[in-house]
Amino acid sequence: MVSNSEVQIPVDGNKFFNKHIAVVGSTGAGKSHSIARIVQSAVAAKNGAFTLNNSHVVIFDIHSEYRSAFPNANFIGIENLNLPYWLLNSDELEEILLDTGERDNYNQSAVFRNLVTENKRKHNPSVASVFYDSPLKFDVHEVLNALYNIKNETLNAKDESRYMVKDSSYALLAEGKTDGSHGLQFTEEQRLTKYFEQRLEFHQSKAQSITKGSYADGSLDKFFARFESKISQERLSFLFGAAAGSATLEGTLKTLIGYGDKNSNVTVIDLSGVPFEVLSITVSLISRLLFEYGYYYKVLRSCAGESVNNDAPILLVYEEAHKYVPNSELAKFRASKFSIERLAKEGRKYGVTLLLSRRALNKSADLQNHI
Repeated sequence: MVSNSEVQIPVDGNKFFNKHIAVVGSTGAGKSHSIARIVQSAVAAKNGAFTLNNSHVVIFDIHSEYRSAFPNANFIGIENLNLPYWLLNSDELEEILLDTGERDNYNQSAVFRNLVTENKRKHNPSVASVFYDSPLKFDVHEVLNALYNIKNETLNAKDESRYMVKDSSYALLAEGKTDGSHGLQFTEEQRLTKYFEQRLEFHQSKAQSITKGSYADGSLDKFFARFESKISQERLSFLFGAAAGSATLEGTLKTLIGYGDKNSNVTVIDLSGVPFEVLSITVSLISRLLFEYGYYYKVLRSCAGESVNNDAPILLVYEEAHKYVPNSELAKFRASKFSIERLAKEGRKYGVTLLLSRRALNKSADLQNHI
């Protein structure tokens, strides 16, 4: 017992950690202290699941409280956190980059979805079927280039299959000699390939000869400005920084699960340096990756005919969960709520359990119904 070390409470670790766990109490009641003691005792136990080399505890530490409690843990802070943006699913990407309350959101979403899908096709030519949600690499800077070009493009008024990109072939335009043959003619694939490469300059619209493109009406201007600002922010470099290009799914999982330099059974993810507006998305992405790791680990070993396929259990500890998974219908919490609810409903089948710490839960909350 945390408040009195002389009171012994025997717990069967295998049974205790085979279920989801909730630590509920008011602020200052000692939730963090209780969690630390539970995990410390489990890791130190001579018998039980947590002495297996493959078992792991991942702690989402929102207030930077757990490093001193686990000095030998695999520690991930904002300075070494690397979650490449191309691992984000469609909901997570759009929650970061799109403003769901804007009038032009439908146009933004439609254009963005098409550009991301086509860029994934470009960078993964050997993959037969590529969709918007396919977990494949793409280049967010190329997508931004294409968005810039689409919002500025102009067309030949007499032949709208010709795009009025400025280059050396337009000398006659300066003299007003437009006979309908001016403009670069692309297939849709060729157009996007060129648009991904660089930001182009287009001739200004001109009565009876040059007209604006479908999205050159200003409807994408705010989206482009927000998009460019987001991916260039230093504080979001753990998502959009240069390391995202060389990152791999395998390397990301290896870091999160703790098979790094220390080979520790505990990973502490310090979220105190993560900007609040992307905190929910960060938790959502990590949770989803670890759930899918557990899922595929079991499925692949089962398909190989191995009788033991549950020997890599993972416990996810959500400290102050109400901060990033509140009982709210707001769109910005949708992704993390879905990821953690999925864990609560299905995680145990694949060896992924959760320990949830938060203020008193609302009885109607979906999360409580599965704990």
